[in-house]
Amino acid sequence: MSAPFHPPLLGHRVLVEGTASAAPRICGGVVLEPVHVSPMPEIDGTCNTILPAEDRYTVPFAPRPPGPSAGRIAFDAAPGAAPAAAPPPRTGVQEFTLDYDFDTLISGRHSAVLAQILDYATASGARRIEVAGARGATLLSDASVLTERAEIAEKRAREVASLLGRAGTLASFDVSWSTDVAPPDGDEDWRSRRVIVRVFPAR
Repeated sequence: MSAPFHPPLLGHRVLVEGTASAAPRICGGVVLEPVHVSPMPEIDGTCNTILPAEDRYTVPFAPRPPGPSAGRIAFDAAPGAAPAAAPPPRTGVQEFTLDYDFDTLISGRHSAVLAQILDYATASGARRIEVAGARGATLLSDASVLTERAEIAEKRAREVASLLGRAGTLASFDVSWSTDVAPPDGDEDWRSRRVIVRVFPAR
């Protein structure tokens, strides 16, 4: 789950948000680029089949408990993953954005951004960090609107502050959230599902 993209899960519907591109079709399907895929949290027994790209391949199903660790592992890259490129030096107040799958909290793919926040807070001697959570809605292809639950913005903001605090930063946290939802238009609606973190250095 630490990769930028992870495929749908058996037993769950999936929300696919993207733009049809002019790239050649893959296995007969239209290529969406960019694309954002959110496995939906609710169990749905109708989603119970894996269709491999070619019949000669078989895909085993090995269920495991959902969700990442809530502790320090949230800051660690997946085993065997290529090391991330070093970000440019930062100074002054810095803003970081964590984008979310629909109606979900932190997952393994957030580890890189969380590590960047923690590294900058530590290196700059930050004494204050603002964490603001938001929720979103998505305009579907049938013109209906899918809206995240009202409490998810608060849960996201509190979870990020908790993870950073437990990881050792000495900063105080200003945690806020909004239950307001911007009207979706079908164009990158996933960007409204986010937590914005602002780090205020001591020097």
